[in-house]
Amino acid sequence: MAGVKEENTECQNYQNYVAQAPDGLFLVCYPHDGIMSWIRADT
Repeated sequence: MAGVKEENTECQNYQNYVAQAPDGLFLVCYPHDGIMSWIRADT
């Protein structure tokens, strides 16, 4: 768990970690489109 993070922000050092967004959603750090960012874990 990487703590509280904002959706769609960069997460270069957290690949495959999970975090929680301020609104309570769970996020996962995932590489896509040549970048790594926090995306919703429920999609």
